[in-house]
Amino acid sequence: MLDRIRVHLFGLPRLSIAGRDVPFNARPRVLPLFACLLLERGAPVTREAIAARLWPDEPQSEGRAALRRHLQYLDSALARLGATASLIVRDGASIAIDTERMPWLDVAHFESASARDDTLADAVALYRGDLLAPYDDEWIVEARERYRAQHVNNLERLIARARDGGDLPVALGWVDELLRFEPYREDVVRLAMRLRCANGDRSKALREYERYRALVEVELGVEPMLETQMLARAVRDEAADAGRGTAALELTTFVGREPELQALLRTARSHRLITLTGPPGVGKSRLASRAARDISAALSLPLVPVAVGNIERLLRDRSIDVPVDAAALHVIDGCEAAIEQTRAFVAEALGSSQLTRVLATSRVPLGIAGEIVVRIDPLDAASSEELFVDRGDAVRGPGSIRDRDLPFVRAICGLLDGLPLAIELAAARLASRTLRDVRREIEQPGSGGPFGSEGPLQRAYLASYELLSPEERAVFRRLGAFAGGWTNELARCACADCVPGGNVDAAISKLVEHSLIVAPAPADIVGRYAMLDATRAFAASRSAIEGDADRAARAQAGAVAARFLPLEPVLRAERAHEYYAEVDREHDNVRAALATLLRAERDVERAAALGLAMSRYWADQGFVAEGVAWLREANVDRLPTGRRLEVLRVIAVMTRNTGDFVESHARFVEIVELTRTQNDAVALAKAETFAANAARLVGAHDEALERIGRAQNIFGAANEPYYLAWARYAEGCMLLAVERIDEAQAINLDVTSAFESLGAAADSAGSLLNLALCHYYAGRIESAQVWIDEALARAEAANNHFYVAHALQNRATILYAGGRYEDAARALARSAELAVQLGDMDLSVGCLDIAITVAGAKPARAARFAGAADAARERFHVPRPPIEAKAFARTVTALRATLTPGSFDAHYAYGRATKLGIAMDLLGASGLDASEALAYAP
Repeated sequence: MLDRIRVHLFGLPRLSIAGRDVPFNARPRVLPLFACLLLERGAPVTREAIAARLWPDEPQSEGRAALRRHLQYLDSALARLGATASLIVRDGASIAIDTERMPWLDVAHFESASARDDTLADAVALYRGDLLAPYDDEWIVEARERYRAQHVNNLERLIARARDGGDLPVALGWVDELLRFEPYREDVVRLAMRLRCANGDRSKALREYERYRALVEVELGVEPMLETQMLARAVRDEAADAGRGTAALELTTFVGREPELQALLRTARSHRLITLTGPPGVGKSRLASRAARDISAALSLPLVPVAVGNIERLLRDRSIDVPVDAAALHVIDGCEAAIEQTRAFVAEALGSSQLTRVLATSRVPLGIAGEIVVRIDPLDAASSEELFVDRGDAVRGPGSIRDRDLPFVRAICGLLDGLPLAIELAAARLASRTLRDVRREIEQPGSGGPFGSEGPLQRAYLASYELLSPEERAVFRRLGAFAGGWTNELARCACADCVPGGNVDAAISKLVEHSLIVAPAPADIVGRYAMLDATRAFAASRSAIEGDADRAARAQAGAVAARFLPLEPVLRAERAHEYYAEVDREHDNVRAALATLLRAERDVERAAALGLAMSRYWADQGFVAEGVAWLREANVDRLPTGRRLEVLRVIAVMTRNTGDFVESHARFVEIVELTRTQNDAVALAKAETFAANAARLVGAHDEALERIGRAQNIFGAANEPYYLAWARYAEGCMLLAVERIDEAQAINLDVTSAFESLGAAADSAGSLLNLALCHYYAGRIESAQVWIDEALARAEAANNHFYVAHALQNRATILYAGGRYEDAARALARSAELAVQLGDMDLSVGCLDIAITVAGAKPARAARFAGAADAARERFHVPRPPIEAKAFARTVTALRATLTPGSFDAHYAYGRATKLGIAMDLLGASGLDASEALAYAP
């Protein structure tokens, strides 16, 4: 029966059989659960993940219980539809849909139809509305935006195919569909107007404009953009707008752009007016010159370059040197220099003959009916390097740039964003400079490199800048303060005071059309804008000239702070990883904001708050040293005591992770003493717990147990179950370190149950990996394997890199003890890679200790690991815990007996001379057997 059911998730969710809807009688959350599993297409999903999606506000234990109940409800609902057995595959901690019996699903067919050009129309027909329209769960909204973007992309592809094939009525039908779906897309409105004009229906083009003008006036209180108004005026005057210029011929070789040339030739066969746009220096003129020759030959049209400066005379005198009434390919470069005159000229040229074509370059689209705007992007990496080498050879002689120089060439081209003009200017400097000099000059624009204030690239940007309105220039300068891009939310916050009425979006759209901003891809659900580095450099120079650089920096910092400061509680809690992708994108902006807040604004309180909001991300994602540096800079006496304590606590944790265990211990002790002045017993207990862990790392085990005992007493009296479990977990670590294994095992069992009942998934992973070690040291290898696998699974589900690395490290030890040597080496290599990424010295030293065992089959290599591990422990002042020290001593004794003392000492000394970074890189290298790692160390 299930194979006859059709499940529709687009729009109002429904089930149908033989074209007739059937009732899905179930509790309210059953349908979202069914949809969630269907959208995974049979891929297993952990119960924790499903429960968190459907019941995000419930504690983990209650969410799991609700999931169990609703799976039963789902089985019952499907049974009423004819299912004789459960459709759900239950596999321990995971659940999935049985792919053998999965019903027909509109979303699945939509995705497969979207992948092929010949079935795009089928995909559009399947999209009957937004995914699961009545629901607003966070996971549904994210998926909805993804499918919505795909639907828009499908419509855009259908429009392009019909337009390029000359089927204007079909193209207009798809344009109408897209406008019904996204009525505020002004670029689509202009496209609809142009297509209607090309189809000979100017009255409908004008009605399209009036419909849109009324819509935005009533709904948004704004007018259409200037380009749209100009297009409407041109339609009313029954004259197509255009642009003009001369294609400058160059005597150098033409590099790259083969795909663009072929695309322009195809477009010219079916379209009469093509305008090339793109950022200054991208090579529009050169590409137009080369493409014009190909188009002229292919279409048998005479090539007629037209100088923008001559256009007014041509229109007035009908000069015979450019016969407007003859069929020709007119090539016009730099239309923006005389935009109104070139429009009139192109209107007359295109009206003179159906065979006439116009190929134009312009810093802005011309806004003419029938115009095809082609954006030219920077060169790809390979073409950029080829261009630089070609121009470098021209000034230094063929072969002057050798293969060994290519890394420098690659770095220079990357710094220049693939802009041909910038690359040529940089290569020209090789006449009197080295590659290293050129790279240094580019990295320091003030030194007179390709971005010098009087250079051609600067002049090209200035010409584009002068076409903007004062408000658009202000927004451009303000956005230049962002590093690595921005979202609309950040831009609106930073630029609200630049534009009357706060219509920042319109100014951004104008900057995109002027090719000064790179717009998001159509399917980019984040909606992130960007500037090329060259554009940012120009924006910074204009801000400096016009005296608003400080204001731009403050606005950028304010926007970043406004985004992340309200998220501080979440970013420092269990759900922080859900925001890591966003923080990754904005990391450069966060750095710029912190620099402004600390060094220009002297706003240490906001800087400290922003640093604290980032602290978990820094710790989890491998930016510990950077985080410590920022927080130290913010840790001044002017901070309120409470905030200062938070900053000190994060610094202490991070210095511990970077291997400065002595300073970390000192900072935690300082925190304890400062907290005593606050009359807050729970805060004092937390401080004691941290200080106890720090004492354990420097070998002060008696101090550690004393501190943790005081903390537990306070947490128990204050009825703080999470922190009590947390303190007991710390006690379990300490007891294990001093070989009190049975006590440690009992505590870790209790703590794991406590963490599970509290919904602390990551913390339960930590207690489980300690429990695994208890079993390992007690000789129970099989049960240790079970516990460590569960710990690793929980750490990965929580996306906690720190616990994942620790679990992998301990798993390597346990796997080796169980005879699974290759698996042990792979687990250790993964742990080493994560330790390096996180910058965690305790993890790194632990990896080397375990490598001694894993390399045991090759005693010389093991002896080298022993030397490297001892050297690292001495450098970072981190003694081995007693239980590990005894195991290490036994291993060393065995190695000495196997190698002979003299041989052992030689290999041990070799290992001590190996830098920790080299040892870790080799240990974590892909495909490198852990037992061979130090064989390649210098």
